[in-house]
Amino acid sequence: MTPTRQNPPISFRRHIFYRLPLSVGLAALNGSLLSLGMAIHADILTIISFVPLLWLIGLIIHAARFTLVITPYLIVVDEGVPIGQRRIIKRAFVREYRIYRTLLDVLTDSGTLELHIGDETLVFSGLTPFRALCAK
Repeated sequence: MTPTRQNPPISFRRHIFYRLPLSVGLAALNGSLLSLGMAIHADILTIISFVPLLWLIGLIIHAARFTLVITPYLIVVDEGVPIGQRRIIKRAFVREYRIYRTLLDVLTDSGTLELHIGDETLVFSGLTPFRALCAK
């Protein structure tokens, strides 16, 4: 009798720039408010300019803490901070993992995972296999 081979768990991370247009927009808003505040010597604009920067840092931290682990028996979705939600899904069917759908996906090395659980469809975008991240 040959032993059955168990597939190891597959871990995915969310690419930190999976919301690249929003990140670029926040960085541009930060720079423009900061330069305007410095140009007209308005301290309030200089202070307000750090709000988009803090928002951008929060988005990057949130994306870096996201983990999706698929084992043969269950799927664990960990949203990380600041949400801190963890969802365990049993008996799920992974329909497909697409990679490089658009030019932005190629640049950020990310893909989209679709999970179909009964009548519910979960779509996770901006994912990079954890092995691919470790190989870099």
